[in-house]
Amino acid sequence: MNFKTILLIAVLLIGVYSVGYSSEKDKELSFEDEFVIEKGYYQPYYFQLEESDLLDVLVETEGTPIDVYLLDSNNFNQLESNGTFEYYQFRGNSIKTQIKFEAPNYDTYYIVFESLNSDAKVKFNYTAYY
Repeated sequence: MNFKTILLIAVLLIGVYSVGYSSEKDKELSFEDEFVIEKGYYQPYYFQLEESDLLDVLVETEGTPIDVYLLDSNNFNQLESNGTFEYYQFRGNSIKTQIKFEAPNYDTYYIVFESLNSDAKVKFNYTAYY
């Protein structure tokens, strides 16, 4: 076999492998919810994600600003125990916001909605791409 034939076979094999691999990540899960957060409280939602899974979240209130955090499990546990925590993303004083996130590793990730000033009616939807 000449060099061009070997190269063509290699490219085809890589292409077949890549298509097979990418179809594993082409699954998606969507969800919508509405709820009320009472003043001074927070509402978490969690997602089990593997490395490179994608999360797309859209949040909207009926005019009451809220804070929205994206945390990993360790930092969510810190939040729950009233400790200092870090976040991957934060949207403060939001009425409408979108969060897009690619998981850096396998973990449970949390979107936390918090209302500090008054009760807030929240609508949110998410799509996770696996």
